[in-house]
Amino acid sequence: MKIVHISTRIKIDYGGGEKFLEQFIASFNNYEHVFIGRDNVVNKLFEKAGYKSFYSPAGFEPITPKRKLFIPISFILGIVQFIKFYKFWRDADVIIVSASSIAEPIFLLPWIKIFFPKKRLIQFIHGMCISYYYKQPLVGLLRKVWTTMEIVFVSESQKLSWENNNLVGKKNYVVYNGVKISNKPLVVRADEIVRIGYIGRMYFEKKVDILLKALSLVKPEKKVEVYLAGDGPQLKELKQLEQSLNVSKNISFKWLGFVDDTKEFYSMLDLVVFPSAIESFGLVLLEAWERGVPVITSNIPAFIELKLEAPSLERKLAFELNNISDLRDKIDYFLNNTKLYTESNYKDSLHSFVKYNFSFETMFNEYNKLLKS
Repeated sequence: MKIVHISTRIKIDYGGGEKFLEQFIASFNNYEHVFIGRDNVVNKLFEKAGYKSFYSPAGFEPITPKRKLFIPISFILGIVQFIKFYKFWRDADVIIVSASSIAEPIFLLPWIKIFFPKKRLIQFIHGMCISYYYKQPLVGLLRKVWTTMEIVFVSESQKLSWENNNLVGKKNYVVYNGVKISNKPLVVRADEIVRIGYIGRMYFEKKVDILLKALSLVKPEKKVEVYLAGDGPQLKELKQLEQSLNVSKNISFKWLGFVDDTKEFYSMLDLVVFPSAIESFGLVLLEAWERGVPVITSNIPAFIELKLEAPSLERKLAFELNNISDLRDKIDYFLNNTKLYTESNYKDSLHSFVKYNFSFETMFNEYNKLLKS
């Protein structure tokens, strides 16, 4: 099977869409893959895997006033990219739009559909949220393009949010994300220090500031170490906020920057806090649970969808979005019930839940059936 992947990025960095795509081409290595698009990270992923990769933009994401001025140019770029890579569109069995992308559906795919009306077009939506699309100047055209495509969502709540805004495909699927299951033993600690962690982008939608402010209200009797992993545009601002808060002497902070070995990161923690405001799924939850680590989250739909299926104690670890005092209360609850969440039986239950429901094997079996349907 020949698969052509196309993608652009609003911000050129390694995120959820890129992580998934890297795993996808590694798992389907018996397929022929080609990448065409304006994404430096993905270009390198395909080259590293030994596949053809072409850096060629089809348009610009119309999400800022400046980029909206490029719309006429984007239509021209879409035509140019269609003509330039005509052979690839013709020979592909499947064309997949992935990572973070609306430029191709708007500016390129109509040409592919006109000349190859029976070509199978699939849009993977992993990390993008509807706020980037809804009420944009080309949303009407996006609707028309998507009604000719198949759309794959990563959660029922994500699919519902798109349906509510009349942005769906001719066929719509839900395929949950998966994680790599490790055979490493789960870490059970006996010391008196509680280790709390956050991992993700240092970006306003992730609400790391809410976490820092909530921790400043916690007065723990035991030592608490807080590990903050990740990089992003707000990193400097968040460090300054942490320094300005009146935090208990029993709480210390460690800023780790980008962390490559996430399993090692989760393994050193007793609790993860992920207060994000907008998520399509909740990969952090699965990654932490796979290592037996409980997670406090905001109560957004994607997180609650996962928590309702997880061991029931996880449902107690959800706070009202943006409510600092409620997050403080949940952290206090965990500190008062640490043994419940850190004993080996509970850790095993989290690990098993992920292993039997959200493994790579489960995810890619679903994608394999989808591609061959």
